[in-house]
Amino acid sequence: MLSTVDKHLISVLIALLVPCLLVAGCGGSSDDSGPPLTQKQYVSQGNEICVEATKERGEASKELAKDADGEEVSSALLEPVSNMTEELESLTPPKKQQKQADAMISAFEDGIAKVEKDPGGGGTATAFGPASQLAIEAGLTDCII
Repeated sequence: MLSTVDKHLISVLIALLVPCLLVAGCGGSSDDSGPPLTQKQYVSQGNEICVEATKERGEASKELAKDADGEEVSSALLEPVSNMTEELESLTPPKKQQKQADAMISAFEDGIAKVEKDPGGGGTATAFGPASQLAIEAGLTDCII
């Protein structure tokens, strides 16, 4: 049997925990990245991400051995593109541009998958053509691969 003190303590704990649990369970999703950016902010931040990825791809290509095979080259050059895609996805585009941004991210992911599937195929421009076109349309002119 619980004493009166134990019952009171349990009641107090429940009274404190229930509101905390309700607050924690409400609100936006865990991937809610805040309010949408303005067009200017989205283009500026997106292009910054892409410029950095281009630098990383350039550094990776310099570090590759001259006798590296297609798989090694693809792996080294795709990592910056993959990181760029994740970073672009973390941006919250202007609301009227959300579908276009989603399509661009999806196209970059498709390009990555195509190159990974055929690493020595040399079809990088073909694999990323749709993503690059969507990036241009979004104003992300530094995101062309």
